[in-house]
Amino acid sequence: MIERKSLSQTLIDIKLAAKWAMRIYRGKDTNNDLNQSSIPSTIMSILKQNDVPIAYLSDKILDQADHNKYILWKDEFKKVKDIFINNGIEYIFIKTPSFFPYTSGNLDILVREEDFGKAGKLLKDNGFVELKNAREPHKRLYKKFDCGEEVIPIHLHERVFWGATFLDNELIWKERPGRLYDEVVYTLAPEDCLLTTLAHSFYENAGVRLSDLSIVKHLIESKKIDWNRLNDIPRRYQWTDGFYSSLLIYEYLHERIFENDLFPSGIMQEAKNFITRNSFLKRNLPKVLRTRVSMPFYIPVKLSKMLHYKKILRSNEFGEGKILKALTLSKGVIDGICRNYLGIEFQRQKPILVAFSGLDGSGKTSYATALNRAFENCGLKTEYMWARVGSTRISKLASSVYKKVFRKYEFGSKSKCSVSPYNDFIRRENIFRKKWVSTLWHIMNILDFCIFYNFKVRKALFSGKVVICDRYIPDILADMYVHTPNKNSDLTLKILSVLLPKPDIGILLKVHPEVAHKRAKEKDYIEYLYRQNNLYGQVSEELQLKKINAEGEFRDTCNMLVKEILENYYNR
Repeated sequence: MIERKSLSQTLIDIKLAAKWAMRIYRGKDTNNDLNQSSIPSTIMSILKQNDVPIAYLSDKILDQADHNKYILWKDEFKKVKDIFINNGIEYIFIKTPSFFPYTSGNLDILVREEDFGKAGKLLKDNGFVELKNAREPHKRLYKKFDCGEEVIPIHLHERVFWGATFLDNELIWKERPGRLYDEVVYTLAPEDCLLTTLAHSFYENAGVRLSDLSIVKHLIESKKIDWNRLNDIPRRYQWTDGFYSSLLIYEYLHERIFENDLFPSGIMQEAKNFITRNSFLKRNLPKVLRTRVSMPFYIPVKLSKMLHYKKILRSNEFGEGKILKALTLSKGVIDGICRNYLGIEFQRQKPILVAFSGLDGSGKTSYATALNRAFENCGLKTEYMWARVGSTRISKLASSVYKKVFRKYEFGSKSKCSVSPYNDFIRRENIFRKKWVSTLWHIMNILDFCIFYNFKVRKALFSGKVVICDRYIPDILADMYVHTPNKNSDLTLKILSVLLPKPDIGILLKVHPEVAHKRAKEKDYIEYLYRQNNLYGQVSEELQLKKINAEGEFRDTCNMLVKEILENYYNR
């Protein structure tokens, strides 16, 4: 459903935006006179609000982000096209009349039902991840990521289906033009594209965008529409009421914006006669056709959903029995009310704890934030956490008290005479030679992290979030024992392993201390890194950490790791 916002638009601005939009749909050759300064900001705002693909306004770059998205999606889909064609899979774009891309959230691709599973496997084998939290009947959402950022989203369909089937699948493939547009686009037949646009805007979005109106207008102006076939499909698939309602709504918008008729008079008379005979539509639709025009134009949810539910009850694809249809319908109604009005999701998100460990300079923060972005781009709730010895509240309080009592040590910060990593390292060595200081420091940190992580991590996991820890148990031990290398850390490791939440995925980023030293922003004395590296090696086997060589190209390692962790999460 289109997000509903209060829109302050004038009809004059909408008319101007519609003229610009139609230049796009009529062809690139009409856009040679366009330039950025000729489009007022109010018009550009309306175009963007209505998902009009402004990348096509001219060869000049009107919007850098939109232009970059266009180039990226096209380059990436060329690879997908080659993979599909080379493996004998035909595909059709179901939401574009001829060109690529449209500025929808995803690229909606239809494949034959018998190729649906194979096409999905090919996408996964070539870097895509299936978002199982976004699964719907007869469609799957796949995304490809680069360092956690979404590269290209593909919504793979085996039917034109939104709660129920709207088009004849066999006829779609029989009547498709088969011509390649814009290097990558195979399209629906004009009638099927028009019906898809009407059905999606009425039943799925409950609103008409300027891009929808422009596509319908463009298809009708092509004068290739078989009106008998256009009438036949909604009748056979039990959505005639929604079809005729859509025609009247589109006709109303077109008359107000373009000031002339859109559909042939004969089919419009059929629509009016149908509405007159339907008591529900006769009572509700005229109110819609008196609504002030804005773009998007919002269709009342009550009208959209009531006709949607009627279609489901009339359809035979959910079984012949009334009880089975009623259960299907009830589930849709309850789910829609809870999600759209109460903000309640029935499918609780699965929690997971991923922890990154490694030397400073190994890339922990870069990998953790990239993974966090990827999970967010999958529509999942996440919580990123960073902590280290001396950074939490108890540590800071203890350090403050210590400095006030024993100023000469200036514990927890670099002394004024410390002018190099070596001097700071020696200063800390001297402090930890005092056994009582070392013992107290270890006890305080164990207590500190047990409180911090148990409260924050367990709370986030209980709420179903994806929790990503930048530093965890191995890093606590490396920080605590680096200045006391002869002290046994086994007891501390056992305490932390028992009391703290166990990571579902624990990762140790392996880099040589010399490499880490060159990368790190704050330089530590090299001996410090060598000692920490030994400590990481000691605990990695005990904690069964997944070791990743982080000395190579960050992008390659990151993309491999993100894909692997996302697939691990979805396969749990």
